[in-house]
Amino acid sequence: MRSQGNATHSAVDPSSPQRGTIPAQEIKSARTSLICVDEMNSSPRLREIQQAGQMLDLTLEITETRIVALRKDIESGHYSVKVDQVAEKIMKDHLLDLFHF
Repeated sequence: MRSQGNATHSAVDPSSPQRGTIPAQEIKSARTSLICVDEMNSSPRLREIQQAGQMLDLTLEITETRIVALRKDIESGHYSVKVDQVAEKIMKDHLLDLFHF
Protein backbone atom coordinates (compact mmCIF):
# COMPACT_ATOMS: atom_id res chain seq x y z
CA MET A 1 0.00 0.00 0.00
CA ARG A 2 1.35 3.41 -0.87
CA SER A 3 1.04 6.45 1.33
CA GLN A 4 0.66 9.93 -0.06
CA GLY A 5 2.00 13.10 1.43
CA ASN A 6 2.03 13.31 5.20
CA ALA A 7 -0.69 10.74 5.77
CA THR A 8 -0.73 9.31 9.26
CA HIS A 9 -1.53 5.72 10.00
CA SER A 10 -3.48 4.75 13.09
CA ALA A 11 -3.14 1.50 14.99
CA VAL A 12 -5.72 -1.21 14.47
CA ASP A 13 -8.31 -1.18 17.24
CA PRO A 14 -9.52 -4.80 17.47
CA SER A 15 -12.44 -3.79 19.69
CA SER A 16 -13.96 -1.48 17.06
CA PRO A 17 -16.15 -3.07 14.40
CA GLN A 18 -14.61 -3.20 10.95
CA ARG A 19 -16.77 -1.73 8.23
CA GLY A 20 -17.45 -3.83 5.16
CA THR A 21 -16.22 -7.14 6.52
CA ILE A 22 -18.29 -10.29 6.43
CA PRO A 23 -17.11 -13.45 8.19
CA ALA A 24 -16.09 -16.16 5.74
CA GLN A 25 -18.58 -18.60 7.28
CA GLU A 26 -21.50 -16.27 6.50
CA ILE A 27 -20.38 -15.96 2.88
CA LYS A 28 -20.03 -19.73 2.58
CA SER A 29 -23.51 -20.42 4.00
CA ALA A 30 -25.08 -17.72 1.80
CA ARG A 31 -23.43 -19.17 -1.32
CA THR A 32 -24.51 -22.70 -0.37
CA SER A 33 -28.13 -21.65 0.06
CA LEU A 34 -28.11 -19.72 -3.23
CA ILE A 35 -26.52 -22.47 -5.33
CA CYS A 36 -28.36 -25.72 -4.73
CA VAL A 37 -28.01 -27.43 -8.07
CA ASP A 38 -27.81 -31.11 -8.88
CA GLU A 39 -24.27 -31.75 -10.13
CA MET A 40 -25.51 -34.16 -12.82
CA ASN A 41 -27.86 -31.62 -14.39
CA SER A 42 -25.75 -28.47 -14.11
CA SER A 43 -23.92 -26.89 -17.01
CA PRO A 44 -20.12 -26.93 -17.26
CA ARG A 45 -20.09 -23.14 -16.81
CA LEU A 46 -22.08 -23.42 -13.57
CA ARG A 47 -19.65 -26.07 -12.29
CA GLU A 48 -16.76 -23.69 -13.04
CA ILE A 49 -18.54 -20.95 -11.10
CA GLN A 50 -19.12 -23.32 -8.18
CA GLN A 51 -15.45 -24.34 -8.17
CA ALA A 52 -14.40 -20.70 -8.23
CA GLY A 53 -16.73 -20.07 -5.29
CA GLN A 54 -15.15 -22.92 -3.34
CA MET A 55 -11.68 -21.50 -4.00
CA LEU A 56 -12.90 -18.08 -2.86
CA ASP A 57 -14.28 -19.63 0.34
CA LEU A 58 -10.90 -21.20 1.08
CA THR A 59 -9.09 -17.92 0.35
CA LEU A 60 -11.44 -16.01 2.66
CA GLU A 61 -10.92 -18.52 5.46
CA ILE A 62 -7.14 -18.30 5.11
CA THR A 63 -7.28 -14.49 5.06
CA GLU A 64 -9.54 -14.37 8.10
CA THR A 65 -7.19 -16.73 9.96
CA ARG A 66 -4.18 -14.55 9.13
CA ILE A 67 -5.99 -11.41 10.29
CA VAL A 68 -6.93 -13.00 13.61
CA ALA A 69 -3.33 -14.15 14.14
CA LEU A 70 -1.95 -10.70 13.30
CA ARG A 71 -4.37 -9.00 15.69
CA LYS A 72 -3.30 -11.35 18.50
CA ASP A 73 0.38 -10.64 17.79
CA ILE A 74 -0.22 -6.88 17.76
CA GLU A 75 -2.27 -6.96 20.97
CA SER A 76 0.32 -9.07 22.79
CA GLY A 77 3.22 -6.92 21.57
CA HIS A 78 4.84 -9.78 19.65
CA TYR A 79 4.36 -8.30 16.18
CA SER A 80 7.62 -7.02 14.74
CA VAL A 81 8.07 -5.03 11.58
CA LYS A 82 10.68 -6.36 9.17
CA VAL A 83 12.42 -3.06 8.46
CA ASP A 84 14.52 -4.36 5.55
CA GLN A 85 11.45 -5.70 3.73
CA VAL A 86 9.53 -2.46 4.28
CA ALA A 87 12.44 -0.37 2.98
CA GLU A 88 12.85 -2.61 -0.06
CA LYS A 89 9.13 -2.39 -0.87
CA ILE A 90 9.18 1.41 -0.55
CA MET A 91 12.17 1.64 -2.90
CA LYS A 92 10.62 -0.72 -5.46
CA ASP A 93 7.34 1.23 -5.43
CA HIS A 94 9.21 4.52 -5.76
CA LEU A 95 11.28 3.22 -8.69
CA LEU A 96 8.18 1.85 -10.39
CA ASP A 97 6.50 5.24 -9.98
CA LEU A 98 9.51 6.98 -11.53
CA PHE A 99 9.60 4.72 -14.57
CA HIS A 100 5.85 4.38 -15.05
CA PHE A 101 4.84 5.72 -18.45
